[in-house]
Amino acid sequence: MAMAAVTSLGIHKPSALPYLVAEGILTEEAVEGSFKWQSTNSSGINGENIEEELLSTDYCVIWSRGGTVYMYCSLYTHHWLVETV
Repeated sequence: MAMAAVTSLGIHKPSALPYLVAEGILTEEAVEGSFKWQSTNSSGINGENIEEELLSTDYCVIWSRGGTVYMYCSLYTHHWLVETV
């Protein structure tokens, strides 16, 4: 019986990370402890494989599907108005 081989395809970063950096929500040096990230695959209408990602910080939830990014942020300038998601 032969063992299965695993080949790394490299490091994959969250698709929404550049948007969060551009908005000043995260820095380019953001460590994984500053956000939570889940990546799954689903089937599209024609059976094609589509990657879905969910990235969240304390104040933003970002969902991406097939490379399209959708954001929900609760950002306020007054600390007493800030509500975590």
